[in-house]
Amino acid sequence: MNNGEIRNESFEGVGGRALLGAFSLEMLLTGIGLVALVKGSTYGLQQLEQPRLIPWVTALIVSVFLVRIAMNGASGQWRGTVFSTEGGSWKNAALMTARFAMLCALWIIPFEMLGWKPGEMAQSLMMVAMGQPGGPSVGLTLVALFLMAISPPIFLIATVGAPDFISTFNPPNWSRLFRGRMSHLVLLYAL
Repeated sequence: MNNGEIRNESFEGVGGRALLGAFSLEMLLTGIGLVALVKGSTYGLQQLEQPRLIPWVTALIVSVFLVRIAMNGASGQWRGTVFSTEGGSWKNAALMTARFAMLCALWIIPFEMLGWKPGEMAQSLMMVAMGQPGGPSVGLTLVALFLMAISPPIFLIATVGAPDFISTFNPPNWSRLFRGRMSHLVLLYAL
């Protein structure tokens, strides 16, 4: 605050810029575009009688939006839309989305192999909430919920922060990106 006037400069640091950008008109338009695209694809897949594809297509659309916004943010554009190419080309966004999906698959596929099914998650948790044994998948469900909450931001940072495909999975790259930045991650989850 300076002489009773609020300036954008009062939002300092990564958390402040992310918070300020999250409440912009541009992000509102991006959100409306995301919802319209997801609803439209859901309707289209229902008309084509392919309801099993809905979660996969929705995950793909949301992943492209998240990666695109992260790319733009990494290039310094905090208030742009998903349609801005400030962070790179759409081809680069597609490649980064594939990397992001591969990172997510690293924990989703083993859970599937262990017998955890996403559809059973709500049922298992409801049984536990009612004081009944939730079955063998309760432990897997709780771990999966934790991983679902924590992995997307970490995987986005690792994907966008890596200069190439191999570096996405390279431990020194992860160390470079996350060493000494626990406070940023805590703030990210708080937002």
